[in-house]
Amino acid sequence: QGTTVAVITRGYGGEARSWPQRVTAESDPKLVGDESVLIAQHTGAIVVAGSDRVASGRLAIAAGAELIISDDGLQHYRLHRDAEVLVVDSSRGFGNGYLLPAGPLREPLSRLQQVDLVMINQRGGAQLPDLKIPTIAYQVKLGSLRAIHSGVVRSIDEICGQQVHVVTAIGHPHSFIAALEQCGLRVDSRIYPDHALLRKQDIEFGDDLPVLMTEKDAVKCQHIADLRHWAVTITVHFNDSDRSQLLMCVQQAVEKFAATH
Repeated sequence: QGTTVAVITRGYGGEARSWPQRVTAESDPKLVGDESVLIAQHTGAIVVAGSDRVASGRLAIAAGAELIISDDGLQHYRLHRDAEVLVVDSSRGFGNGYLLPAGPLREPLSRLQQVDLVMINQRGGAQLPDLKIPTIAYQVKLGSLRAIHSGVVRSIDEICGQQVHVVTAIGHPHSFIAALEQCGLRVDSRIYPDHALLRKQDIEFGDDLPVLMTEKDAVKCQHIADLRHWAVTITVHFNDSDRSQLLMCVQQAVEKFAATH
């Protein structure tokens, strides 16, 4: 759309001693967090990691950002926002409707009335209430396999029906495993805590079967992977109407900011 975009993110798991940190596709995930590096690799946007979103935003503006997307951090109220987009996983919905620790929510459901747009990840499952605010849907689908060691890309269909190993250190690993099983793969899995730093022994199984992992995990395994290790890419799909509505929300935010500065 011709706008210079920055993404500011927590950098969760990063061990850098000073924050905020500029992140590139070549940054060390041990220092700035795995998700930060993955965003930089996928988008080519300006990426800044740090717990202080205001400081990260200022660094992003200094780097030339015209639009800043805060990856998570809706509750970081020190950060000015021109638009709020809430992402909901349809397989879990709003759970029991209670706040942490009694339920899964960070804020009460009444907070929904203040956001500009809701994006629903269509995985099925939970019945969502009528939100009465602009709502769009998207789907996340498995893409291809990318060799972590060499970058070679192959279709996941080529290994359909085979036995594979899966290593995962993400927030909801069972959805990833289930998606692989739906592709006809027979999965032997190792599940580690979200953002866990993977070691060579964690991704070794003592045989020559393919070892699959998410791209988020793969960024931490660049220097320990061999020919057996593959990242499973994902693709995000919107229909044309929902894509247009999302871009309109972003454009309105840009115009709102321009009108007040």
